[in-house]
Amino acid sequence: MSKIFSKNSFKRRIKSYKNSFLDFFENTNKQLDRHIFRRTHNLHASRRFTIGWMSLMVVIAIGLFVQIRAASSAYLEIVPANGGVFVEGYVGNVKNMNPLYSSNSVDNALTKLMFSSLLTYNEKNELIGDLAEKWTSDEVGKVYTVTLRKDAKWHDGEAVTPEDVVYTYNSIQNAKVQSPLSSSWKGVKVERTGDWDVTFTLPNSYSPFPHLLTNGIVPEHILKDIDPSQLRGSRFNTASPVGSGPFTFRSIDVDKQGDNQTEIVQLSKNDSYYNSVPKLDGFTIKTFKDKQDMQSALNSKDITGAAFVDHQDNNKENEFLFTQTSGLYVFMNKSKPPFDSPQIREAIARATSPGLVSSTLPYATLPVRSPLLVGQVGYSKDYVQKGTDIELANKLLTESGWAWQQGEPYRKKDGKELTVQLVSEKSEDYVKFVEQLQKQWAAVGVKAEVSLEDQDTIAATTLASKKYDALLYAINIGPDPDVYVYWHSSQAKPDAKPGLNFSLYSSKQADEALEAGRSRTNPSLRAAKYKPFLAAWQKDVPAIGLHQPVFSYSTNIPVYGLQEKTINIPSDHLNNVNQWQINTKKQPQNQQ
Repeated sequence: MSKIFSKNSFKRRIKSYKNSFLDFFENTNKQLDRHIFRRTHNLHASRRFTIGWMSLMVVIAIGLFVQIRAASSAYLEIVPANGGVFVEGYVGNVKNMNPLYSSNSVDNALTKLMFSSLLTYNEKNELIGDLAEKWTSDEVGKVYTVTLRKDAKWHDGEAVTPEDVVYTYNSIQNAKVQSPLSSSWKGVKVERTGDWDVTFTLPNSYSPFPHLLTNGIVPEHILKDIDPSQLRGSRFNTASPVGSGPFTFRSIDVDKQGDNQTEIVQLSKNDSYYNSVPKLDGFTIKTFKDKQDMQSALNSKDITGAAFVDHQDNNKENEFLFTQTSGLYVFMNKSKPPFDSPQIREAIARATSPGLVSSTLPYATLPVRSPLLVGQVGYSKDYVQKGTDIELANKLLTESGWAWQQGEPYRKKDGKELTVQLVSEKSEDYVKFVEQLQKQWAAVGVKAEVSLEDQDTIAATTLASKKYDALLYAINIGPDPDVYVYWHSSQAKPDAKPGLNFSLYSSKQADEALEAGRSRTNPSLRAAKYKPFLAAWQKDVPAIGLHQPVFSYSTNIPVYGLQEKTINIPSDHLNNVNQWQINTKKQPQNQQ
């Protein structure tokens, strides 16, 4: 009986649940029909109100999104980031990537990127150690000892050793190697004197010697088995260079289209570089046949940076002007008339306004009025070239027998016009310079006939032959005031090496002073020794100083780490290339 009762009770509960569910479902349908389905027709009447509210909600959402982004950006800043490949353009061709031979702008840049030197220059153009940990000299500046750092490695993983240094400089001295650096290393004994020491013993005291230690060092273990007479043509120089610098050689490709040949040299960062690994992933050098092609490549962003081009956006933040420790001069050839006359030389100098010549440039330059640069040891404002004086110039020319008749364009003597053959480099800037000189000299009755030559022609023939009356040319003085090679009479002889006395200047007083100045290590004593030279130069007027040349460089993107500074040669703008950055990222402000 109890089992039957329990079964019936269960059935009643099931039936009760079922009835409750049906009642709930029916009630729900009634509510949906009453509150929603029966009111659907009202939506059409209230669509404006509905759309308005929906639009307001969208506007509020968008505004909130913009405010959130703005608030976020207020706490973020753009900072430089590692990575990327910098592509630098040059006019010219790759000739030799061995620092024992590099001489043009392309090769100098490549050797700077791939090879290290014992010493280099910092942002203040001061000598600092590179491969050298330290360097010392004796009291008279005749014996110098360099101690190498112990963590430098060649790109193939071998350690840089004193043997590499000895091999490098012995090769430079070897006549069979035919290095253009050889003239500076005659008579210097180079030997290993310790585990990491190399000693240089000079034939005479020479205080500027450390500045000669800034050329690239080459690997002895790779090159030692090559005959010295065959080194210049070695595959190492053009296809497989191995250095110890911030970038390693990757490849060289040649794209030749008709007469136009473009070379692309790709370098990768040296992950084992001792002086902090480069922040760039790589560096590429690309060559062009002329400035116009290079300018187009910069404009189209085929390259990242280039020298001596116009920036297409006129963005001054991406233009860099590097003042060089060089001087642009008008050298007057003392061995040829009319400049064999001291009065004529002074007259031409007095007729010249250096500031007007320099003002033809689109940027300011530092004036050069002495054989030494402002700030160098020995420079004195008391011994500078005399200023422009047109009246005195006319007087000196007339007293020299060069008459200027009314109606005549130029002065004459014995029926012959006073004519000067002026040789200059063929470039846009130099054309403006010579035009200004022609105008100024014509104002005192002197005719200037100009010959414009390309850089290679001047270097190969004109500078050696000295067949000019006047030469407009820039000389690399460098950070040290030793200008012996430009003004000592020994450098005016036909067989002189390197023979850079372009005025063929000769003065016993100047010679003695130049010899004494380079042999003193004390700066004050050096300055005193140079005074007779400066006085003789001022009186004899062998040249007219104009200004310090500027290395103009443009990029089409910001380059972090690249800053304007004083440099000695154009490739020195790469001295801190391992710190350059071209990529950026966002990070919270004040994040360390």
